Amino acid sequence: MSKLLDLVPRFMVKDELMARVVAAVSKPLDDWRTLVAQLPSYLDPAATPEEWLNALMGLVALPRDDGLAAAVKRALIATAFTTWINKGTELGIEAYLGAYAGVTVNVVRLNTTSFIAGVSRAGDVCGTVGGGSWSFQLQVPTASGLTENEVRAILAPVVAAYEQYTVVFT
Repeated sequence: MSKLLDLVPRFMVKDELMARVVAAVSKPLDDWRTLVAQLPSYLDPAATPEEWLNALMGLVALPRDDGLAAAVKRALIATAFTTWINKGTELGIEAYLGAYAGVTVNVVRLNTTSFIAGVSRAGDVCGTVGGGSWSFQLQVPTASGLTENEVRAILAPVVAAYEQYTVVFT
């Protein structure tokens, strides 16, 4: 039964000819509705077969890494939207490192300067290149077993070149 039949006046449903016209018009729409309903199963990292994970990582703009465990790939795919829409911010860094390493990290922005129109001068907020305007402190649990070099390697795809951060183990 077509979903469109629920939207048309009752007299159209009762009339056999009108019901057939509505069914004919709604057939392509119903086919699309069925297809769209199935699409998430192809993109759901939990439902995706393991051999498709590398392709799905590429589809959501994650760097390919064949050495990752399937569980890590699934976690990265699940957080891909958050990490890329918030790339270079506290939320993006926390989500990416959390998905990759399975740890909860706290990212603290060290520069809290705000731009005030008519008051701030050039360089007050952005600073000079390498001046630390985008400076963070990453508080990583010691129990994670990660080293600073590993944290930096993991975060390379989501931290911009002009950002600086220190890694502190808590």
